[in-house]
Amino acid sequence: MFKECNKANYRKGRTDKIKYIVIHYTAGNGDTAKNNVDYYANNAVSASAHYFVDENEVWQSVPDFDTAWAVGGTKIYKHPECRNANSISVELCSRNKNGGGRPAADGGWYFKEETVKNAANLVRELMKKYDIPPQNVIRHYDVWNKICPAPFVNSAEQWERFKEMIEMTELVSVNDIVWELAELGVISDKKLWLKKLADDQNAYWLARKAVNRIRNMSSV
Repeated sequence: MFKECNKANYRKGRTDKIKYIVIHYTAGNGDTAKNNVDYYANNAVSASAHYFVDENEVWQSVPDFDTAWAVGGTKIYKHPECRNANSISVELCSRNKNGGGRPAADGGWYFKEETVKNAANLVRELMKKYDIPPQNVIRHYDVWNKICPAPFVNSAEQWERFKEMIEMTELVSVNDIVWELAELGVISDKKLWLKKLADDQNAYWLARKAVNRIRNMSSV
């Protein structure tokens, strides 16, 4: 879905090829993708992002081939190349278990699981569309040390998991994973593992990662 950003918040066109996808967080506590596109459409704030993602849907605010003002704001860059002109910015709607208005370094920031999944699906589509390698999917933090997206900066493990998600395109369902693990002789009680992987997202991703590693070893 698309709702055009206020023209005061982005620049038409690009001066460089799309080479990077930059991940951000909205720093809201329970906001939605629609909330954000409405805000940037109705207000002139000299800032923007291409996409906003929540647990239910994805909204686009700035067309891909226009330049969002999302990764600037500094004169000292950490990244040698990534800038607004060559990147697509994706904002994930966030939450904080300690309440709203918390600083970025607060440990309460998190993303809902479905928000992360929706973002990973979007990023995979953009990677394929613009031939962007996984190493060029980075955080705002990687551009100039801003604590953004806070959940993925405050937890390196969560960021690594997201990077794994954007590289995995198979074995999406719990049933597929359990079936293959059983076929490989890793597990015997399918019913038990179906429930465990459905209830525990960390177990799900560990199992998914294990199957892919076993597959890769078998193909060598």
